[in-house]
Amino acid sequence: MSSFKREDDRTYNMSQQFIDGLLLNCPFCKTHEPKWVVKHETRIIDNYSYFKCNKCGAVIRVKDSDITGEATIKYNIKGLIKLMDKKDLKVIYAKVMDVGNIYPSDDFLDSEINIKKLYNMQEEVMA
Repeated sequence: MSSFKREDDRTYNMSQQFIDGLLLNCPFCKTHEPKWVVKHETRIIDNYSYFKCNKCGAVIRVKDSDITGEATIKYNIKGLIKLMDKKDLKVIYAKVMDVGNIYPSDDFLDSEINIKKLYNMQEEVMA
């Protein structure tokens, strides 16, 4: 597995664009415009992208097939696997690997949740 780094200079940086466009604030430490760093894990069936907040160290994992949209179609293997796991095809799931050093609770730790929950948490900062 690679180490965490910014992927601004890469030609193919879909993961970096995904996290930078979705979470403008860190849902855990509430920092504005965090410099998310990315790391990739290659697996047999599906790859993972890990996103780490540069301020608090919170880490979120998302399947690459959710980022690219491949898992939204029931007629391919990644979509079928998602259905077999009893997950909604239209939902992007994120697993919270680490809540960082500022967030007061570890309720989300090791839980797989709809990424909209994280989006709503960071939106509370903007309100």
